[in-house]
Amino acid sequence: MVPSRRSLIAGLVGANLSMWSRSARSQTFVARQYHPQPVGSHLHIYLTKLWGAVRKETRGQLDVTVYPQNDGAIIADPDVLKQLQSGGLEFFVLNGNILSQAHPSADLQGIPVAFTSSEQVTSLTDGKLGDLMRDGLSAAGVYLIPFGCMENGFKHITSVSKPIRTAADLQGFRMRTPGGKLFVEFYKALGAEPRIVGFNRLYQALAEGQVDGQENPLVIAEENRLYEVCKYLSMTSHQWAGYNMIANNDFWQRLPTQIREIVVRNTKIGRSDGDE
Repeated sequence: MVPSRRSLIAGLVGANLSMWSRSARSQTFVARQYHPQPVGSHLHIYLTKLWGAVRKETRGQLDVTVYPQNDGAIIADPDVLKQLQSGGLEFFVLNGNILSQAHPSADLQGIPVAFTSSEQVTSLTDGKLGDLMRDGLSAAGVYLIPFGCMENGFKHITSVSKPIRTAADLQGFRMRTPGGKLFVEFYKALGAEPRIVGFNRLYQALAEGQVDGQENPLVIAEENRLYEVCKYLSMTSHQWAGYNMIANNDFWQRLPTQIREIVVRNTKIGRSDGDE
């Protein structure tokens, strides 16, 4: 029997789809994940486990290497963000108040004295706030990975030379801040003198007296040995300070849908395990 034109076209289309499917399954994506914390940090452990699970489930189709302390880059986190936006980096983690340099909606995560628990922030970011951030950030070349809002805790102030007991103690206090606008305006309003210093230079700035103090969650102060250069700790809990998992938007969109789903699922599982 001579095949009809319709059956011949259907056969060719089916063959092409089958070849495309095999090609998509065999395609490998190699990427880098930067983060600013040391190799022994809880963040590095989490990211290493996450990408190991993704590598296993995708059978090596997505192979992400995790680089602590941003692979020794001399640039600060805001510049690493720009690198990601331009396509020079695939994955990064970032505090909302610095991420706001790509889109202002991210500042909502870090409004001072607005939240009393981490659950309040993560539930917002998992919902409508996350949708708002994702829409705005995508136009800036950044993809906010769902369920990638990671815990660090609330910020407290550590000081080199004096305790901070009241807002009056911040008058003229040279407070180290990242480059986020909200950080700077908050401390100016309290009478302090904000000094923008990259996290990669924070320990040195404290040790050399370039700044009088800094503010970070306790786990960050401990993992980066800030107790070696700061004598006083004030338990202020004044601002939530977690990380957001982000990706270069073009790279993310190039990943097959199944791989993206695997990343999101393992991100959610990893965060739940970390909360236990």
